[in-house]
Amino acid sequence: MLENLSQILRDECQLDPAEPIVVGVSGGPDSLCTLDVLERCGYSPVVAHFNHQLRPEAEAESEIIRQLAENRKLPFIKGADDVAARAEKRHESLEEAARNARYHFLFASAKSVAAQAVAVGHSADDQAETVLMHLLRGAGMDGLSGMEFRALPNAWSEKIPLVRPLLGVWRAQIMEYCQEQGFDPIIDATNEDQTFFRNRLRHELLPILESYNPSIRKLLWRTAEVMQGDRELVNQAVDTAWQECLVSEGSNYVVIDPQRASQQSLSVQRHLIRRAIGSLRPGLRDIGFAAIEQVRKYFQDFQPPAEI
Repeated sequence: MLENLSQILRDECQLDPAEPIVVGVSGGPDSLCTLDVLERCGYSPVVAHFNHQLRPEAEAESEIIRQLAENRKLPFIKGADDVAARAEKRHESLEEAARNARYHFLFASAKSVAAQAVAVGHSADDQAETVLMHLLRGAGMDGLSGMEFRALPNAWSEKIPLVRPLLGVWRAQIMEYCQEQGFDPIIDATNEDQTFFRNRLRHELLPILESYNPSIRKLLWRTAEVMQGDRELVNQAVDTAWQECLVSEGSNYVVIDPQRASQQSLSVQRHLIRRAIGSLRPGLRDIGFAAIEQVRKYFQDFQPPAEI
């Protein structure tokens, strides 16, 4: 496994052993495996731990991670926020608030130590779940492409990549690795809380789908891989159309020539609109089909003003 991951770290994640990497460490199996693999492969991880303040035991777990970093003689950065209060204040779901707070902390930490990347422990199972979640929400090619080994730009930075070295490793393999290394992972009880959408999907829906096709997780993972390849081709066409159709853009506006846009293929029109929205709202996810079609209809119905 280490030999394969060493190649992924070099080729897919494009990491340099000479530069530091901020690693999000919750203490769970995935993050412990990520940290250990990076260290064993000769990289320089910085342990970053975020306390969401959602469970009474969270502070004690933070101390366990601090001690882990100290024992390995690795730099340690700790962050914390009242995620429940954040969710209420910003009208976010608890899942979304936790995710946003955690990633803002990780990328701020990376910037503070001049790290080359932020590494997280998403596994192949997480990829399969993500693709299925996007499918249920009616996502298009971007959603079905799932996560990438290296994402740059991303919702949190234009300069610091988000890397996922374990994206091709299944959860069972990660658990086996942790057992072999004698790790004692922290098990987050909220991962069993089925009020959260991803947990319901993981514990309820996927087992049902496996009764129809035992390989459903591998098929979902493969869907992401195929879609990512197809997306490269589409993005080349969209890049060309963007240059043809873009009139001007700024920090809070994008102007597209509707006549030129309407002459593009149906797929390219939709991707142009998504790109325009993405440039204005980088963190926005699950853009509705109806909203895209409303803008596209404007392209089709646009009539230039009569010359005087």
